[in-house]
Amino acid sequence: MGVKAEKPVDPNAEPSAGDEAVSVRDACREASAEPNSDEPPAYFVYVLACADGTLYTGYTNDVEQRVRTHNAGKGAKYTRGRTPVKVVAQARFATKHEAMSAEFRFKRLSRGAKDDLLARARAEGFAEALAALRPDADDEGVSKRLDEKG
Repeated sequence: MGVKAEKPVDPNAEPSAGDEAVSVRDACREASAEPNSDEPPAYFVYVLACADGTLYTGYTNDVEQRVRTHNAGKGAKYTRGRTPVKVVAQARFATKHEAMSAEFRFKRLSRGAKDDLLARARAEGFAEALAALRPDADDEGVSKRLDEKG
């Protein structure tokens, strides 16, 4: 069980079968970034209401496609037996890191706190409601969260 050493890549060498998978993956990544688009790539946190009344939260770069995947039974294992699902909230972020961080903060909330945040999101927007969960949020929001923890 040793460490496998990787051989250096020769940019002038002909691609092998293993290299083909990498180039296909890179092509898909480039296609999803839409280099001809004026807009930079976007990442989304989304919340789904499942058929059994539970919530599912995830991140993606294409919410509509991801929901179709969930409803086709090919999405997350959690949603496979809980279809149909529908989007109840989504927020756009400039980077994957920001989206994943927001998803993490939302997932750490209790169900009651998630419902409260989703209700606030209907009035002020999901991205704004999520921003209140950020560690660098204003002092009032931080003290409010500390008060809620007891």
